[in-house]
Amino acid sequence: MNKIFIGPWVGEFGIELLRWHGYARTIARGGSWSDVIVATHPDRFFLYEDFATDFVPYLPPTKHALANRCDGHRYNNIHRRYIDERNGDHWLSPLMDKPRWEVFKHRIADETTYINFASRAAAVNDTFDLLIHARATDKRSRHRKNWPVAHWNRLMELLGGRFSIASVGSSCGAHHIAGTEDLRGIPLSHLAGYCRRATLMVGPSSGPIHFGILSSAPVVTWIHQNEPYGRRWNPFGTPICCMLNWQPAPEVILSKIEHTLELMKGAPVEYVVAGTKRSGHHAIVDWIAKLDSGREIVHLNDCASLGISSMPEESFVIPGEFSVPKLFNEDRVNKATHCYNRGKAGAVKLLSYEEIPVERFATLPEISGAGRLVFVLRDSANFLASLKRGIPHFAELPFKHDDFRVILQIYKGYLREALGRTRHLESFRGGTVFLNYNRWHRDAKYRCEISAALGHGYRDADRHEVAPYGPRSSFDKGKGLDARTLDVLGRWKHFADRPNFWKLLDDEELRGLEREYYGEFLPSLSVPRRLEPEQAAPVTALQVSEAGPRP
Repeated sequence: MNKIFIGPWVGEFGIELLRWHGYARTIARGGSWSDVIVATHPDRFFLYEDFATDFVPYLPPTKHALANRCDGHRYNNIHRRYIDERNGDHWLSPLMDKPRWEVFKHRIADETTYINFASRAAAVNDTFDLLIHARATDKRSRHRKNWPVAHWNRLMELLGGRFSIASVGSSCGAHHIAGTEDLRGIPLSHLAGYCRRATLMVGPSSGPIHFGILSSAPVVTWIHQNEPYGRRWNPFGTPICCMLNWQPAPEVILSKIEHTLELMKGAPVEYVVAGTKRSGHHAIVDWIAKLDSGREIVHLNDCASLGISSMPEESFVIPGEFSVPKLFNEDRVNKATHCYNRGKAGAVKLLSYEEIPVERFATLPEISGAGRLVFVLRDSANFLASLKRGIPHFAELPFKHDDFRVILQIYKGYLREALGRTRHLESFRGGTVFLNYNRWHRDAKYRCEISAALGHGYRDADRHEVAPYGPRSSFDKGKGLDARTLDVLGRWKHFADRPNFWKLLDDEELRGLEREYYGEFLPSLSVPRRLEPEQAAPVTALQVSEAGPRP
């Protein structure tokens, strides 16, 4: 058998974590080598101990070698001291010329083989709630990525002594923030141990942050908009909040820490609430929380999971195996999570999903263990009007845009499932409730029936306050926020003079499904006479119900 020499890696620690050690592991495990010799910085041997048979300490002459090809450093053929290519030995280095690199590329296939460093961590005695990396580097003039010490001090002030906190990183590349334990410069094996036991890791995108992710530590981090995280950077599905701004405000970081800690509560998923945006599902969430007032309910809003995300898509979202709120990653204080009945015993989670095709729900890990699966359906004319008025992405699009039609197709999938045309949720049928929002909004008896179906007895809950999400009504500003008085079934009238609005609704299958599902609670629609006949769909086809909703 032949030997292989891997390295030396002389570039950034972060890129070594994201690419190089994974490439090296792929090559090492993919061949029958008698020896696997790894050259790297002596402090980083830990990254390769699961497959290397020997190590060569290598200290580069400069700390300014960057990127995956270690730009700025010249290779000195160190491999020739350890292997003999004439005998069939091989070497792999980021510094090798491109033709030689191509020989290995087909074996790597641009894939990395990761391990969870927490599984090989050294035992540590202490546990910290938060590990912070106060990056302090000036290599290649990248000090713009450092978060000012004043910001860290402000964050410590906002945290108010509620958490045990330690500073991590290298002694020369990170600050020790006042009020924290100084763990800078510890061996990587020990850092993996602290990551394994920590609740959360916080800091700008850096090598230690990537190491935390690869050690199963949930992370709050931030990075430049042109350098978003990729999904392969999170191979173990670690919960990550990643904002696109090198200089977020301390108040925003505090908000993300609090949201992530709520996400990490080990509470079971009791409710999954699904619907389109502006379907009324936030009102339903608020109502359910009032029915279940004896327990703390942690609502994760607009969740995303692997391959599953609401519109509009956001490429920097890094969902893992389990669902996290898409809004986590916004660089602002928002309602990514919301805690109802705070402090009550027996906390449970409520996850809401928006615009997820019904057939995709079976792939969500949370579904199989959820207590109730609630689909909220609101008639298309009104939820489309609310989309156009209340969601910035849709406000900028004409009704003829494909995004509106995609959502209509998803909505029709919900109707088919509710009416028994499909059986995508058959395995969850006993715990699935399809809720007619139009009727729920107007009919107290129906609300009591839904309450009973959810296991809360035949009763209603207070609906005076509008649910605490979003703009709290994009149509009725200045008119008060009593939820019972909102004209949620007349939103379509705001766009009745738009020909493309009527063309969007001119769908025979849609009309049939809505007539069957909503019955008398389907609002009557009428095209204004001033619209030219050739511009609008036939009036008779759109007047799907002669009866308005019952009071």
